Amino acid sequence: MAAYPYEVYMKPVPHAREVLLELRARGLKVGVLSNTLPSIDRTLKAVGLDDLVDVAVATCVVGVHKPDAGAYLHAAEALGVEPAEVLFVDDKAENVEAARALGMQAVQIDLRGEVAGALHDLRAVLDRVPGPAHAP
Repeated sequence: MAAYPYEVYMKPVPHAREVLLELRARGLKVGVLSNTLPSIDRTLKAVGLDDLVDVAVATCVVGVHKPDAGAYLHAAEALGVEPAEVLFVDDKAENVEAARALGMQAVQIDLRGEVAGALHDLRAVLDRVPGPAHAP
């Protein structure tokens, strides 16, 4: 994988650092659950977010992928939280539904603004967790 550093072409979602900093300031844990290569840690470092993520789970390492329940339960256990304590954010509706089926709060995000009912700006996540609401 090191010979093909795809992560150098990645960039974070707009406002990601701002949102993650605020979540941490509110005392919340932050996890990433990704159906990706095992190099998720390298990707987070390359986009400058590794210092704000408590647990990063690459499902290929776990052996189950979203939307399989085992992926979500593994991530929650790694974070040391119950599923009901999780706010799960994903761009795929089937992954959001699977998280809800486990008792997680879950919301779809669509940064292109094409999916009705989805969040269209990552900062809107802050309105869904304990603490002060964000200013638009």
